[in-house]
Amino acid sequence: MSTAKQTKRTPSKGSSNTYDKTKKSARRQIAAVLTFAAAVFLLFLVFIRGQNVWSIMHNFLFGLFGVCTYIWPFLLGYVAVMTALDKPIGKTGTKVWQSAVLIILICAAVDIIRASGIDSAFGEYIVSAYNTGVGNVGGGFFGAVVGWPIYHLFGRTGAIITIILLIFIFFMLITGMT
Repeated sequence: MSTAKQTKRTPSKGSSNTYDKTKKSARRQIAAVLTFAAAVFLLFLVFIRGQNVWSIMHNFLFGLFGVCTYIWPFLLGYVAVMTALDKPIGKTGTKVWQSAVLIILICAAVDIIRASGIDSAFGEYIVSAYNTGVGNVGGGFFGAVVGWPIYHLFGRTGAIITIILLIFIFFMLITGMT
């Protein structure tokens, strides 16, 4: 029987770095799968009216985002695919909230360009925008919340220019294009 002293091995700096990269990659893949699942769920929720709670969720999404609701599943799908491919687009959570801002800005653009009833009081306009959003018209609640103040601050032409510039900026952030 040998009573040799065992030495404790410490991982070298290179193997620790490899472990961290593997761990980050695994987290990114999990985020990609969850984001893709959310995109597929939203795809069905948006395109199928359904019944009961499903119909309520469908109408709620359209009330919030209007016609821009159709963009959600595709944008989330894009983020999921880029995450799965380990493209250097940044953190998945950051891309999801940037996507949300982009969609809200597009909702505001639809609202500003449509400009139907935008001269009414803010509260009335938001309620009207939600209801027309449920009917697949306009930019919905978020389009009204963002579009109404921009329209009243800059006027129609200035608001359109401003909102298109903001959409362009967020599109560049999401895609990583320069």
